[in-house]
Amino acid sequence: MGSNAITFTSHLFDEMSFYASFIRDLLDCSQEVIIESLFITTARMQKLCPIFETILKHEVKFFVITKDPSILDEPLSNQSAEVIQ
Repeated sequence: MGSNAITFTSHLFDEMSFYASFIRDLLDCSQEVIIESLFITTARMQKLCPIFETILKHEVKFFVITKDPSILDEPLSNQSAEVIQ
């Protein structure tokens, strides 16, 4: 490898290990967080909301991009609409 080589580490996660790593990554952010998700559930937001509040206290820009709840099927439609409000 030359001196211009870029190294990185890749990890594969399951549903149990993903969120611990995701939360660590969120808390390590210093400038901007962009999350793109097809839908938002009430249960997931209850777990992540305290993390989001911590990020916002550190003046990190924070964006969540998701589908319009009106195009989702129930129960996701109601949950997404409730969480977005």
